[in-house]
Parts: sequence; structure tokens; C-alpha cells
Amino acid sequence: MTAMRWDRASDLLTCDGGAVAVRPARPGDLPALARLLGESREHVATHRLAVLAFDGPELAGAAWCAHPDPGSRTGEARVVVADRHRRRGVGALLAEKLAEYARERGVTRLVVRAGSAPLVPELPWRPERDNDPAVQGLGVAEYVAQQSSLHRVLAPRSVAVVGAGRQHGDAGHEALRALRDYGFRGSLFAVNRTGRPVCGVPVHRRISDLPTPIDLLVLAVPAVHLARALAEAGGVGARGAVLLGTGRPADDRPGKRQRGEILAAARRHGIRLLGPGCLGVINADPRVRLNASLAPVRPPGGGLALAARSGGVGIALLEDAVRNRCGISTFVSMGDELDVTVADLLGYWFDDPATRAVALSPESFGDPAGFARAAHALGRRKPVLAIGYREPQGAGDDPLARAGVIRTAGLGETIDTARMLIDQPLPAGNRLAIVGNASGLVALTADTARAHGFEIVTLSDATCAKLPPAAGSGRRGNPVDLGIDASAERIAEATEAVLASGEADIVLPVLAGTRATVLIAIRTAVAHALDDHPQLTAAAVLTGSSDDVHRLGRRGAPVYHEPDRAVRALAHARDYAAWRRTPLGPRTGQARAAVRRALAAGAGPATRQDTTEILSAYGIVLDLPRHTQPDATAGSGSGPPAAVRTDPPACGVLAAGVRRDPEFGPAVLLECRTAAASPGDRAACMVPVSTGDAARMRRSLGYDGPVPPAEVEDLLLRLGRLAGDLPEVSRLDVGPIVAGPDGVVVAEAALRLAPVGPHQVARLSSPPGPVGPYLSTPLAERR
Repeated sequence: MTAMRWDRASDLLTCDGGAVAVRPARPGDLPALARLLGESREHVATHRLAVLAFDGPELAGAAWCAHPDPGSRTGEARVVVADRHRRRGVGALLAEKLAEYARERGVTRLVVRAGSAPLVPELPWRPERDNDPAVQGLGVAEYVAQQSSLHRVLAPRSVAVVGAGRQHGDAGHEALRALRDYGFRGSLFAVNRTGRPVCGVPVHRRISDLPTPIDLLVLAVPAVHLARALAEAGGVGARGAVLLGTGRPADDRPGKRQRGEILAAARRHGIRLLGPGCLGVINADPRVRLNASLAPVRPPGGGLALAARSGGVGIALLEDAVRNRCGISTFVSMGDELDVTVADLLGYWFDDPATRAVALSPESFGDPAGFARAAHALGRRKPVLAIGYREPQGAGDDPLARAGVIRTAGLGETIDTARMLIDQPLPAGNRLAIVGNASGLVALTADTARAHGFEIVTLSDATCAKLPPAAGSGRRGNPVDLGIDASAERIAEATEAVLASGEADIVLPVLAGTRATVLIAIRTAVAHALDDHPQLTAAAVLTGSSDDVHRLGRRGAPVYHEPDRAVRALAHARDYAAWRRTPLGPRTGQARAAVRRALAAGAGPATRQDTTEILSAYGIVLDLPRHTQPDATAGSGSGPPAAVRTDPPACGVLAAGVRRDPEFGPAVLLECRTAAASPGDRAACMVPVSTGDAARMRRSLGYDGPVPPAEVEDLLLRLGRLAGDLPEVSRLDVGPIVAGPDGVVVAEAALRLAPVGPHQVARLSSPPGPVGPYLSTPLAERR
């Protein structure tokens, strides 16, 4: 049996929430593999490529293929799963790994012989999900595994708190009280050495004495005892464990050896871990009512999911959500992220019906590319907000923003934005109308909105005629200022006129109260008007009231007490809506064979022939048109030439390229250079590049040269697809970009290639999406 290049097992999640270790077959595996297949050892030894899945020491399944002849790139594949491990998704995991291993060995196509076992067994996902671009972007097997494996952690039917003593203030005692007081709907138990009841909850002396099954264990014990506790937990069927911080850092932070033992014990028994050193988990679903946490607040139910690595940040987020009446669906304290990561949670929240928006304070990313991929997939369905993360070096762009993540500067801004996104329709555009009764505050709100890029739309004469006269001069228009003495009826009439006009995408009432006005009547009247137009995005600014008001009307339009907070939240909602409306870039052909051939000669700069072939596979023409001449002042170096003379000579020239950040993956660059300045202005976008991203990159440079805008954007999309398909591309510079007689042409290109691990292959491509009109004809016909 041929030894594979990879000598380490990969722990992969199965659809039932467990895990299997998948690795290449080794000579010592022959007896177990022969028993599984019912074949002789000699016959099994002929399988040239084989991968195995182990559940603990037990062989759960195998996948293998063999070349029909030495020179073929096609292999016959088979997958066999042991009877008791069927319907866990083991076959799909094996098929994915087999494809990776086979591709590394030059097998680019796997076929299934007629009458043999299916390559990918049936998986428990709904058929209608198969064509969901967001699911495809996340990876269907990945999505199903994350959903299933975290269900017993976030929505358990039974919970046991280990280390729940009788002393107030101890982590175990307080976690047990929180579970009891929050009204946990399932079965609740405790474990301590005394065996005496705590908080009225039955207590067992040992984990092994607990009734089975126990879905979730909350462990409030020193780190040195965690591995042993998890080993016992496997015996009672536990599928999740929360490793609470006990308040004593020396006990909560396991060393490297202990971390390995803890994770190994969890993997051995299929247990997902939160922590160690975490604050706990909350699920406010009335059917669950789980509060296995040390948080001092009891949040109401709602649509916001929260995750924070820092316990202090998590508490602050919860308190701000409670203070602003923003209900939560789930709250997860990540701790040290030994097992469960933020990307795992995004997969769970993807199809969680209670979650309508997600807010994160991750601080760092164990797998930045995986997080960006999961966030991009979830963001196409639900908004994802992230508080203050570090930017990668060298990309020149905000990669998570390009993946649709809404970046917020602080806790208050996060909750303000979440309130805007949870229950309100997304803005259809950028046109904002302001209606109010306080001249100075209305003007300040309008100035703030303009600073955030809103269009204070000019209302039509027909709409203005329906408005009551504005304060002072009698001028009618937007913003609509009715004066501090305006009645509730006049303000409601003006609000209704603007809402019904269809001339604004967002309506923002700005209301102030005094001793001489009845603010409750005003806000009630405005709320009725907003309720009559639920399809329009709306918020309100309310000052001068002692009432603790956070929502208006049946639709629950969010209320803010400062104009800048309202405008900032609306701006985030507008930008997210624009990102959601942007179609994804198209797919192009593969250049895998050319890359393998180039790497066979060694990593580093590719030859011009290989570079030309790889670029042409994506419709990018590398040629110097006869009617252009290189500028004698062009600089030298590793990048493309600094300038090419075009007509007119004063125009800046364009260059583009790809840079691969070691953590966040590839980004596409566009640069405008002139003979007098090098380097020039630069725009960047993390892969995947959408059509909207390409347009924004081009516009941001203010380029007004001879290359048509549509051709520039087309090139950026092709570079984005190339970067996503070919992780071996470590750097690519193309340019100058010139307008040839048959379309855009790049005069020079410099390509560097570097080998990558198998886990990076086929993981960086963007999710499938609508094909842009510029690719309505084949590339070959286009030239």
C-alpha cells in the first residue's frame, strides 16, 4: 500500500455531532481494512491510494482508488462505511479527502464503476438547499456538520453541572443557579463529592453516576481534571462541554500538554468544547431557556446572536443589549477556543430560525480564511457584525468588509446597528428623508447624514404640496422642519406624505419634546404612520422624554436618543444592503495542469510561457499591441513597468495584480500610475470579487484613461476568479493594462508560484453566483 504524503490525521466533524480522524492508509492498517472490505490482505494491498476514517480505535470507513494504467489521470473510486457508522456523513468526508489526496498524486478525475457503492452516500440535508449559493459557499458537508455538532451544546435536552458546590460565588454553584433561575426546559443535574442537593437540584457523586443521555456538561473544575472528566463524560453520552473559568487563572489555563490531553479526550468521545476559561452559553429560545453562564444579566429573547472571546466584552455586550431592549437568540463566550471556533458558530447560526443577525468580538482568528468564507456565506442571508479586529498586513483592504462583515467601532455602535438590522427591512437605496419638529436638531441630523454619504433627497413639487408649511419662511422641502410647536397631527401628516411619496428609501423622524408639547401623542401618531408603510426602512430620533422608549409602533422601528447614533446605524444597514444586492462574480476555466507543470520545475517566478497559459485560461491576454510603445522612463524591478505611453500621454496607466495574505488569503489589487508618481493610487479587494467590488475599485482611483471601464472591471473579476481557484499563486503583477484592438490587453506579467497544502486546494474559490453579462459569450469567441 503506497504511503501518502500526509502523515497526520485530520479530525473532522460528522453529521451526528461526533468526529472521526481521517488519514492516509498505512501498511499496519491492512488487517482492519481487509475485515471491513471482506477481501484478502493481498488484494487490499493493491489499492494505490486509500484514506481511512477512525472513530477512536475503530475503523469507520475507507475510500480508495487505483489508476487503470500508469499514465492515466482517471481513477476508479469506492467508498465503504461500516454498518454502525452509516448516515453520519463519514462517506462524504472520505470522498472529499480522497479527492484531495488523489489530486496531489496526479489523479484529476474520479469515476464510480457501475454497480459499485455510491461515491457519496446520502446525507441528511434538505434537497432544496443544494442550489443555495450561501450553503455552497460554506460547503454543504461543513454546514451539516456544524449544525448537528453544536445543537446539543446550544440547545441541549439535559445538562449536568460538574463542580456545583453549596458555596455562593463558586463558578459551579452560580452556573447551576443561573440554569435553574432562567427556567431551563430540560433535565438538570449536578455533580459534587458530597452527593447532597444544591439549589434543589439532584446531585450525583460522580459523572459516571449520571443518568444517560446527558447532552451538555458544564465543567467548573481545575484544568488538571478536565481530561479525566471528559473521559467519564463519554460514558454518559455527552456531546458538548462548557469549560467554565473558575475565577482562578492558574486553574483555568491548561498548559500545552494538558490542552492536548483535553482535546484528545473530547475527540475520542465526539464531544464539542467551549473554552477553556469561558463565561458560558445562553439560549433564550422559550423552548430551551438555557443559561449555563456566569453572566450577571438575564437577557430577553430576540433575534441577535452574540459571541465574544473575552468574558468582559461578552458581559458588556449583554448589558448593552439589555439596556437597549435588544433581545438575543444565543450568547456564546468563546474562551480559549480549544475546539469550537467563531466559524463553527456561523455555520450553526446559518439556519437557526431564531437568529436574524450576528455580532462578534473575536479578537483574533484561528482560521481567518475559514472565518471569512463562513462569514461571506452567512452574510448573504443574515448580517454579521464584528467589533474591532486587526487588519492584515499588505493587503491594503479590509478583507472582512469585502466578505460582507459589518465592522463596528465599539459596543454601543454594534448594538445600535443590530437593532436596525434585526426587525427592519433593508434600505432599498441611499435616499434619506428627515421629518422633525426641532430646527437645530433637524439641521444637525441632515449634516450628519450627508457626512455619512446619504442623499438628502429633493422632494417633488407634488409631495411638497402635501406638506404643512415649514417653520419660519414657509419653505417646504427635505429636511421637513415643522417647528417645535407643531401638533402631533401635523407631524404625522408630514411623515405620511413622505412615506407615501415613494421618493425616499429611508425615513427618519427627529422628534423633540418640551414642557409645552405632548411628546407621547407625537410619537404615537408618527408610529401609526410608520406602521402603515412596513416596507420602508425607518428609525426615529427622540429627545426630551423621560420615558424609556426604544421602539415605535407595531413594526418596532428603533428609537435612538442622539442623531449620530441613528445615522451611523442606518449607514451600516445601507452599506450591507448594497453588498447583499451585489451579484457574485462568475466562474472561469481551470489552469491546474499549467500550475502543476510550472511547479514541477520549482517554486518561484514562472516562465513567460507558463504565465501566458495560466492567464489565457481566464481570458486575460498577455501581449504588447503593436500600436503602443514602452515608455523610456518605465522603472525596473520585480513589478510591472511603471508606465506605457498611450494617447493622450498625460493619462495615468493601470496595473493590477494579486497578493496572498498568509492568514486572510488572496486579494486583488488595482493601481493607477503616472510617469511622475510611482507607486500610484491603489485599491484592493479580498477574494471573492463581486461585480460591485470591481466597479468600486475602479471608481475609487478616479481613472479616466483610454481603457473602457467595463474592460477594467472584467479584468478584476477574472483576476479574482484566478486567485480563488489557484492558491499556488503567491503573487501576480499584470500591466500596464492597455486597450487593444480586440479588447483589453496586459503588456507584461510577473507570476510567482508556491506549493500549498491539500487543505487549501478548492477551499478558496468564491461561492457560485449569477454570471455577469460580460461573459454571455465564450472567452474564445470574445477575442
